[in-house]
Amino acid sequence: MKITTTAGTLNKGDKVGNRVVRYSTFRDYGMGYHVYFEGSDTPEPFSRNEPITVELANPRGWYVRHRKTKNFWNSKGICWDRSRGDRFEEEHEATDFVTEQIKLGKLGEYDVEVVFLQ
Repeated sequence: MKITTTAGTLNKGDKVGNRVVRYSTFRDYGMGYHVYFEGSDTPEPFSRNEPITVELANPRGWYVRHRKTKNFWNSKGICWDRSRGDRFEEEHEATDFVTEQIKLGKLGEYDVEVVFLQ
């Protein structure tokens, strides 16, 4: 998911172009932000309100998660995984998916939950 934001809202794993963010810090005297990217020790300066197009590492949405292990359902591998799996735009889409998978016997009724993560 791509959004336009400022450097102050960047999180670890977000992508700016083809570079992956390690972290972002506030520069001295309110001059903006320093953004540190993976593979480089030199920070890149960004002004306070400079718009940046960012591909989010973990887009917000509805996810299917195992109640006990807290792993996420990943239909590509048809398995549970620690990284976020398939994202649903709406809650009813996720609950319909879970209901369908329970009927097919792939998921246990009391083993799964639908959660919204940012």
